[in-house]
Amino acid sequence: MKRERAAGGVLYRRNGKGATRIAVIFRRGRGWCLPKGKPEAREVPRRTALREVREETGLNGAIERLLVTTKYQFTRGGERVDKRVTFYLMRWVDGDTDDHDDEAEEVRWLSIRGALRKIAFATERSVVEEAKRVLEEKR
Repeated sequence: MKRERAAGGVLYRRNGKGATRIAVIFRRGRGWCLPKGKPEAREVPRRTALREVREETGLNGAIERLLVTTKYQFTRGGERVDKRVTFYLMRWVDGDTDDHDDEAEEVRWLSIRGALRKIAFATERSVVEEAKRVLEEKR
């Protein structure tokens, strides 16, 4: 079994009325998801998460805390893959969604409810649920 590691983030911002939005990306063949990716050589998960969020969304964030590490398995090319993805809660700092790389077809700011409706994978919906819980505690 092959093992893969990745990191990503739930990047959020609040508008003047206190409504929370999170950044989600659309990937061809995968649908709507959270930004995440594999580490570069000797890159720690926090750095991977910040870089991947920046590359895939065009937005910069500041890590507030570790959210959760998801674990799942899938098959690629006949080989079983054990994947772990470390997700962080990130506060939006700056950037423009038009400045994303070509891994994302589209980037949107969605309400948490909207993101939960659109995100394709149950594991990532559970990450958004955890972010929602943490953000509600912060109010």
